[in-house]
Amino acid sequence: MRSDVKIAIKLRKQGKSYNEISVALNVSKSTLNYWFKNKKWSEKIKKILVENARKRAGGRMREMSLKAKVKRLKLYVDMRKEAGRLYKIFCKDPLFVEGLMI
Repeated sequence: MRSDVKIAIKLRKQGKSYNEISVALNVSKSTLNYWFKNKKWSEKIKKILVENARKRAGGRMREMSLKAKVKRLKLYVDMRKEAGRLYKIFCKDPLFVEGLMI
């Protein structure tokens, strides 16, 4: 067995992801998949890593949602200001007033 396979197995048992092992050993993820494909412990670690990623993603999604909400509110305020400015310009125009009545 190659020495890097032993190191890869050791790193995987420590809970490292394929990305982390791939970077550390300069081995492709497909090679790691081949090495670990029949290992039961690797599936358990994979489930743990997926669950951890899901938890982190939830936090990132909330953060992105909050930023989008703030951006929408700012846009809404800006649009109301612009509408008020335009209303002052066009309120004396008879066609504008007729359009509002329709």
